[in-house]
Amino acid sequence: MNLTSLGHVSHAGVGMWGLVESDWAAQIAGNIVLAASHVGAQWLLSKMQGWEWPFGRDVAVISYTSQVPSDPVRQQSLFERVDVAYERSLSGHSRQNQPLTCGLGLALGGVGSIISHNPLPFALGSALCIPSVAAQKTIPVEGIPYLVAITPDGEDALVTAYSIAEGNLVNVINLVNNTVIKTILLEQCCGIAITPNGMEALVSGPGATDIINLRTNQVTATVNVSGGHVAIYPNGTKAVMASWGGVSVIDLLTNTITANIFLGGGGAQGVAITPDGSKAVVTTSQNPDPYYVFVIDLSANKVITTIPFVGTQNGDLGGVAITPDGSKALVVYDGVSGYDAVYVIDLSTNTINATVSIGDGWGCPSQIAITPDGSKALVTDFCDSDVAVIDLSTNKVTATLPAGLVPDGIAITPDGSKAVVVITATSNVYVIDL
Repeated sequence: MNLTSLGHVSHAGVGMWGLVESDWAAQIAGNIVLAASHVGAQWLLSKMQGWEWPFGRDVAVISYTSQVPSDPVRQQSLFERVDVAYERSLSGHSRQNQPLTCGLGLALGGVGSIISHNPLPFALGSALCIPSVAAQKTIPVEGIPYLVAITPDGEDALVTAYSIAEGNLVNVINLVNNTVIKTILLEQCCGIAITPNGMEALVSGPGATDIINLRTNQVTATVNVSGGHVAIYPNGTKAVMASWGGVSVIDLLTNTITANIFLGGGGAQGVAITPDGSKAVVTTSQNPDPYYVFVIDLSANKVITTIPFVGTQNGDLGGVAITPDGSKALVVYDGVSGYDAVYVIDLSTNTINATVSIGDGWGCPSQIAITPDGSKALVTDFCDSDVAVIDLSTNKVTATLPAGLVPDGIAITPDGSKAVVVITATSNVYVIDL
């Protein structure tokens, strides 16, 4: 067992509970216990060096430690997320509400571990630090999951993941019986999109892009283009791949690259295509300030508009989604503390017309999905361990749905009845009734 990994999980678990909003006495008591337990947890971890760990991913609070990727970039990304959640919660900006339960669990578990000279009591006590969830169903998956796409018939969800034992893979989840029915081993991870006819899935990665036949669950082609997020034209003929420096357009009939569109040297992040297939909206991470959102004319394969996000050099533009009527693009910004938000862009004027704060500005918004009727947007927030629900008629957060530790990818079924949320830190997928 990697003690550094456990330390990260303990940080995230302990830190997920900040101030209780409703009861000042509970705030004080809970956070005193929590702070003391955190100090004790660090001391206990130092004492555990060299202890024999008789368990693996059976204990939820440390379930992902056995799956920590060997790739330093992915490992750092995962650790940064749990550390950010921890640091922000210490500042009192996490909105979970059980510091006393979490703190007592750590304290009692720590005492049990010292007496027995065994880490199991501490791990079990730490399990009380896992946030409660709104999920109607929890589905364990293989590896560390990242992103999700749902088939057009709404029957299956495909979740990209990385496993130390298996490498890159896709978990195929049947949403009728809520079980993993197949794992597909791949060369790439972790962007994913499914063609409108449900016949193929594209999975992108740093080396190339794999194309999966969803009837046979076999890789039938590999396109020599690396990338992250990917979006497919509504008619299924082409795909737009976000990559470092720009985007690539892939012809899905010939599985060849037909265009490369340069975006000024920054890394393309999120990508979405309008319902009529005329435009692509691409977010970037580009230094120095500012970052940009690019609007691309897909008939000419050229940039027609750039929208600057001034003052965002310390943050990251991430996921993007377009409303079903094609009138708006919603862009996720995970920024400096106090400025985390979703920006609403009017695509008729290509201007920002609303800003929706996530986690009171202290969240860590990551990915976004819009309901099929265009009434709501759902945003994963890995600092607050929840999913923010935005009413798109008012551009206000109307609800937060509790989720597990480090929620990331999210998708909504075509009938709008369910949201499928990827929980990175505990290798789970949650299915939430909407």
